[in-house]
Amino acid sequence: MQEQLERLRKFLGFDPENEALWVDAVRLAVELQEWQVAKEIVDNTADVLLQKAEVNALAGQVMLVHKQYTDAIGYLQRAIELQVTQASVWINLAYCYFYLDKFSEAADLLNANPQLKDAFPQDYLMLSARVANHRDDAEKAIQLLQEMHDAYGITAESAGLLSLLLFEADRDYDAAMQLANLALAKNPHAIEALLARASLQLDSGAYDFAQADMQLAVQHHPQIGRTWATLAQIEFNNFNFELARNAAETAVKTMSNHIGTWHLLGWAYLMLADYEKALWAFQESYELDRRFAETHGGLASVYAHLGETKLANNHIKLAERLDSETLSVNYAKIVLMKQNNENDKAQELFKKWVGSSNSKLQKTPQELINKRMQELMQQNATNNKTTKNTLH
Repeated sequence: MQEQLERLRKFLGFDPENEALWVDAVRLAVELQEWQVAKEIVDNTADVLLQKAEVNALAGQVMLVHKQYTDAIGYLQRAIELQVTQASVWINLAYCYFYLDKFSEAADLLNANPQLKDAFPQDYLMLSARVANHRDDAEKAIQLLQEMHDAYGITAESAGLLSLLLFEADRDYDAAMQLANLALAKNPHAIEALLARASLQLDSGAYDFAQADMQLAVQHHPQIGRTWATLAQIEFNNFNFELARNAAETAVKTMSNHIGTWHLLGWAYLMLADYEKALWAFQESYELDRRFAETHGGLASVYAHLGETKLANNHIKLAERLDSETLSVNYAKIVLMKQNNENDKAQELFKKWVGSSNSKLQKTPQELINKRMQELMQQNATNNKTTKNTLH
């Protein structure tokens, strides 16, 4: 087959406007997964061939594989204009829209072509679920994935995505963990399953297991910002603030519109006493949404450390007006009190704060602090025991 492909390419060089030769060569290259060869043929396509439906359909498929989505859309749309009949053209076009974050266009195309569900049932349901999720319709995404599982079985990709959706929707954590484990048994590097399981472990306080999953995730999916953001959260909870800062800095490079990651980066800088960088991080989140209470709480905390009392108090007022339970406000107030040598008042506020119930935490901050300190003490005891045994 390789020899045949080379012969076809040679003949095509002598007769570049021969449609049959072009189609045979590209089809064979696709069958052999020789995508670079296929792209070279597409790049050298004679203008006369671009008036042929099948040529454009195949060229669109090749460009999709090479992640040149805008070029792929051009070829696929031209194929449709030339009255192409293959269902693959429509599903490939939907994928292009999805990868370019054109979720409305992808949804419209999928909804207008229900025949794709018969031609590519698993692709159709999986892509439709992803599109629904990105359009903030998690319930529809969950429903589509469950429909796929009932009709066609579970894949690593579908189980991983459903696991993550169930976690994010705060629904059935046990089922979410089972799905994540199932997905990872099929594919140990399934990104959404790793994210889901690490998030579930982080939520339950199993930081070491969560860290192991995220280390694997950033190793195999370094381009995905959410893996770095989750790792940053884990390191922050482990009081490894430098590691948390490094991971969060990497995360915001690809998640510049995610407020929570900027907050995490800001707090990592704050814990490292890098107040100018912390101010920058919270200002970046402020530009994304000026009515988010925790952003104002973070800014108040930074300004308090910088001695900008008036600015700190202004942001405290704004934060409390937006959300009376803003956690970072008490931190800012305590810093201001300490700077005014009001240590007794600061201690009193701290005791009141950590002992008060919070609807977001579902517990008092003191309970969470005690739980985390106990976990760290147990972890240190285990590490010391291991070290002692090793020395003996």
